[in-house]
Amino acid sequence: MNDLWGTKEYFAPEVLNEAYGPQADVWALGCILYEMLTGLQAFNDQTKDPSRDARIKSGVYPLNSNGFDKLSNEVKDLISKMLETNPSKRMSASECLTHPWIKGMEWNQAPLTFAHENLKKKLEDRRRREEERKARRKLRS
Repeated sequence: MNDLWGTKEYFAPEVLNEAYGPQADVWALGCILYEMLTGLQAFNDQTKDPSRDARIKSGVYPLNSNGFDKLSNEVKDLISKMLETNPSKRMSASECLTHPWIKGMEWNQAPLTFAHENLKKKLEDRRRREEERKARRKLRS
């Protein structure tokens, strides 16, 4: 595949190079898992920071953010293997399904209240930005 479409915050390094296969989906799922458990994006682009692509290519994501540092070592291991920058070394979807965290060894051991609070703030921020956009459009018309 070589078309570039989707959510940039979930792009795998090889997607940025416009040459990717199914391993890019595992990367995106790793980004989503990170976000679900922390309430934050691993490769946030809210600031329109041009270094986002460089962070993706180097696999640099917040390890000490509010949330990630509270996760179990098992799920941190899974996320790090899903966000491996080299697609040939990245876990496959089948391998992910056999990971101890997925199999249930660590379920319910980390409180996710911080993720819930972060996600609520994100939703409130999106709503506020949308209201601001609507107000600006209304002023222009």
